Amino acid sequence: MAGNCGLPNNLTIDNVTQNSISFHFSRSDALDVEWQVAIAPEGTEFTEDQIVNIYDTFYTFAGLNHSSLYKIYVRNVCDEDAFWNYISQYTECVPISNLPFMENFDVNTNPQNVNLEFPRC
Repeated sequence: MAGNCGLPNNLTIDNVTQNSISFHFSRSDALDVEWQVAIAPEGTEFTEDQIVNIYDTFYTFAGLNHSSLYKIYVRNVCDEDAFWNYISQYTECVPISNLPFMENFDVNTNPQNVNLEFPRC
């Protein structure tokens, strides 16, 4: 891995399910042929063993947790110190299976949260 790297751009989410996220991106240069991708829950870091080498400008991460926010990272393979580009995306919620469904939102699990952010699902 040697050379000056451009940053993959136009990261775009293509499909989202309860346990997967598909995305694509644009090459920074027509000669780019290999990239690394990784994913981690928002607020955490991925580890070296979670990095995947790919040879196309699209990828699907599977085996994810439902209703969770993930950060997807992409970089060119041309320099060990290449910068990562990223995009964030939630996985889908689990469908409601018991009816009637009721949620009164009276419990805030983070009492210090002055913005009173309620659950997505």
